[in-house]
This record gives sequence, structure tokens and C-alpha cells, in this order.
Amino acid sequence: MHLAEVSPGREVVIGALHGTPDASSRLREIGLRPGALIRVVQRSTFGAIIVAHGFSSVALDRDTARSITVAVP
Repeated sequence: MHLAEVSPGREVVIGALHGTPDASSRLREIGLRPGALIRVVQRSTFGAIIVAHGFSSVALDRDTARSITVAVP
């Protein structure tokens, strides 16, 4: 399942990052790496998604969210 498909309030574990090397590297830098537990906080009508990881929140565009595969723990 892709992160873009997850409903708000749900916790998931990141399985893999499938974006460009630069995008994947940036996601790892901010803590979104395989094995990380994240919670979907909010989804916008334009496809953006806000996720919480630890004490941080990050907004991701739809294409980036589609490049992240996740699993329900």
C-alpha cells in the first residue's frame, strides 16, 4: 500500500522509498526511512498529506506520498 492511500489517524510502518535518489535521501534526512513508524495526521483536498513522526510533522505532496510504500503494524 502507498502512503497516499492511508486514512488520517492511522499508524503505518514505512516499507520502502521509491522516489528519485535525491528525494529518497531527503526523506531519510528528515527521519522518514524504512522501518519508521508514522501516523497520518491530515489529508488535503489537493492530495497533500501531513504525517507525524516522533515529535515532528511533515507535509508531503501527493507524488512523494505515492512513492512511499507502507504496511500496517
